[in-house]
Amino acid sequence: SGTVLVADASANLIRGWHPEKGLTTVALQGLQVPHGVAVDGKGNIIVAELGADRVTAHAGSASRTVLQGLKRPAAVLLDGAHLWVADLGHHQLKRLPYP
Repeated sequence: SGTVLVADASANLIRGWHPEKGLTTVALQGLQVPHGVAVDGKGNIIVAELGADRVTAHAGSASRTVLQGLKRPAAVLLDGAHLWVADLGHHQLKRLPYP
């Protein structure tokens, strides 16, 4: 869609920016210090929540925890078959099958 998503950690929000529409806020509830964001092929938004030590997936108004037990997850990346997570507190890069 041409929209770039950015985690706004200080406001606990995900922001979208589109060259023609400008800045918008993505309606996701309950985020705790979002630090990394990615979008899968179905449009689900994947968020590394630094403040909650977890990674969550959001589809519309529904959300689920994808990975917990982390310590300061800072970044997420999808490569088609895997979700990669930078776990700062454990000094690890984690890879798990996705979806």
